[in-house]
Amino acid sequence: MTVTEFILLSFKHPSSSPSAAWADVTSSLKSVPGVTSLFTGPQLEDPSRHLLVINWASPEAFSAFASSESYTPWFASLKAITATDPAPVFYKAPLVSVSGAGGDDDQQGQETALRAPCTEVFVAYGVEPDFIGKTAAFAGGLSAAEIAGFHGHAYGEVSTPLASGAEGEKGPAVTLLLGWDSKEAHLEAKGKAGPISDNVHLLRSGRKEIAMVSSVEWLLPHARVANIAQVPCESQANLNGGS
Repeated sequence: MTVTEFILLSFKHPSSSPSAAWADVTSSLKSVPGVTSLFTGPQLEDPSRHLLVINWASPEAFSAFASSESYTPWFASLKAITATDPAPVFYKAPLVSVSGAGGDDDQQGQETALRAPCTEVFVAYGVEPDFIGKTAAFAGGLSAAEIAGFHGHAYGEVSTPLASGAEGEKGPAVTLLLGWDSKEAHLEAKGKAGPISDNVHLLRSGRKEIAMVSSVEWLLPHARVANIAQVPCESQANLNGGS
């Protein structure tokens, strides 16, 4: 089963365009065994925050990179350009689509959502056990309808406890990706009667908090690389020295 890693961060030295150092951090991942595709772009609501999404061929591939000799210099390069306030956020999840089988259809659904011009990233924190089922039902309601500008979805349970913010309590979390033509297409669909308004109640209970890394407009989309090998990583060290 594939696994998707999310890294949300701010740069130490913000600029109107990504730096060469950031380009080096992302481009070096293309040659890492097990990386199948990667995406990066700014959060439209807060352009100082950038999201890096890395698709791994397997959890073992993710783990192998973190335990390899090449990981330490890569992580040092990432740390050198990343601000500590707000703290960066790392998490990963195996993503599926409505079929939920974990096969080619689910991988295609995930790629469709990520390859859209704009991707909405929803995270629910402190979720109850049935929240993943509610997320599946919500996503299924959208995919079964004809929604202008909608490019598909993927969802999954975050593999390690995740907190909402530096002071939040860590707990189970669920993430949902929705692909759109644009932020405006998302807002238009959200603002009128239809599949979103009909199903949004499913996401309003069974969790403590939510966050919208919402509309991310990809600057480096479609950076697809060959699936060279399958390699491993249980947890990602954070930039403050934790593990």
